Amino acid sequence: MAEAHELSLAFIESHPGDAARVLEQLSAEDAATFIGAVPARLGTPVFRHMLYTKAAQCLSFLDDDAASRLIQGIGPQAGAAVLRSLSPARRTSILEQLPSMSALAFRMVLGYPTDAVGAWMDTTVPVFVSETPAEEALAQLRSEEYPATFTYCVYAVDAEQRFAGIVPLQDLIRAEGGTRLSMIMRPPAHSLQARTSLASVRSHPGWDDFPSLPVVERQNRFAGALHHAALATALTQSRPEIAPDSSGEIGAFLTSTFWTVFAGLLQSAVTLLPVRPKQLQEVEKHEG
Repeated sequence: MAEAHELSLAFIESHPGDAARVLEQLSAEDAATFIGAVPARLGTPVFRHMLYTKAAQCLSFLDDDAASRLIQGIGPQAGAAVLRSLSPARRTSILEQLPSMSALAFRMVLGYPTDAVGAWMDTTVPVFVSETPAEEALAQLRSEEYPATFTYCVYAVDAEQRFAGIVPLQDLIRAEGGTRLSMIMRPPAHSLQARTSLASVRSHPGWDDFPSLPVVERQNRFAGALHHAALATALTQSRPEIAPDSSGEIGAFLTSTFWTVFAGLLQSAVTLLPVRPKQLQEVEKHEG
């Protein structure tokens, strides 16, 4: 049975999206036990790929500390979607476990209707005041302040936080160190209003040129960016009977037979895991 556990870990590391599809076939309790017990670097990507309703069900079997780590790990964009499926009381208790700045980002996204652009925007994209020197912006990008997954550009705002333009990453790298972003930024050709419906931006012309579009609030204040992949996921999540193929890895590689076999391996691996969520331990103690 130890081999089953090792195979499970190897599989979820290489195919987190496919593993998420399999975990969704298990009970929420077993899926939560598995995700809660594997290393965070493996469990978090799988949790990010799960249907948000399924992910929320898993959280009901984890304590607030474990749940907050998972939520913070997947970020405000996906994390807020999961939190919306929880009761207001549980949502609040998880948010209270987050660092103050992270909690603020989550609450900002949670403040929008579920079908609005703002509910799905990425608030962690790199943004700088337009008078920031290029060398300073690059130094911050190389630090741990920003995730390594930001896309093709950084965003520039004026002193009043109004969206001013974009700076393609290659332009930022090529610029002389003391060059201000205002001197190399490109004017904002496209932007989305945070309260605009997702359906109305599906065919936005900006997607022909950019994988992400800036999101602004009233008075053109910068709020974040909507990634096209997030838009596709959001539209799919509104039809939960269709599982999103976020990883792009589902296909000929996984036959229905293999899915069945792997699901069995996961089920076996769950029984081998020594770690039980705190809430389950308390229930078992009470029942005993």
